[in-house]
Amino acid sequence: MATMAPGKHYREGITLLELADLFSTEDAARKWFETMLWPTGERACDGS
Repeated sequence: MATMAPGKHYREGITLLELADLFSTEDAARKWFETMLWPTGERACDGS
């Protein structure tokens, strides 16, 4: 008999409400993600 995967209560991560508290506006979220992608501020891709 196959075992079942754990339910949602075992998952780690952030809830939608927690995400909304972290980023009050779309602009604030965009700025944070850009900082994570391009820490030096220079936007670049690998050209692939």
